[in-house]
Order: sequence, then C-alpha cells, then structure tokens
Amino acid sequence: VLYIKETMKARQIFADEEEKILMVEITMTQKQVLLIAIYAPKNKEDEFYRKLHKKIMELEYENISMVRDSNAIVDTELDYKSSKTDKRLPKHHLNPSLK
Repeated sequence: VLYIKETMKARQIFADEEEKILMVEITMTQKQVLLIAIYAPKNKEDEFYRKLHKKIMELEYENISMVRDSNAIVDTELDYKSSKTDKRLPKHHLNPSLK
C-alpha cells in the first residue's frame, strides 16, 4: 500500500498478480519519480528479486524510491507478538518528546 496526497499527480504503473509489488509514478517538482512498495516472500526470494529487477530495468526511471516490508523486529518492547509487551504502544511512540 502506498498513501499519496490527493493533490499529487500519481498513476499506477505496475502491480503484480501476487500483490507483492506495487509501482506508482508521482510527479515532484517537474520530475517523475517511481515509487515501489514490495512485500518480499520468504520463499522463492531469488525469483522474486529477478522479476523485480527486470521490471525496474524495463521502465528506465531516473528517480526511484523503494520501500520494503521485511517484517523485522527492531524493538521487542513494541512488537505486539512479543511476550515482553503489554500490547499497547507507549505514549512516547506517538509523541517522542514524552520520552
């Protein structure tokens, strides 16, 4: 999923059938930027990244921004599946000045 401000010019360029790759072109200061959101599978990673690379090369964008959901746990205190948490976000998560 990509959230793009309504006032920005945007158009979908590509979405794969497995819903693991989404590519959207936005225009920023008269430049086209390709936004890519990926959710990489845990199996068949090599095949996935070959397909992704091939598609990126086909499109020939000069400006690309890519984000990935890697399911990494950076802070076990905030991980809702961890036994170390009470399943609530701390106040400083929403307002860092409260830390």
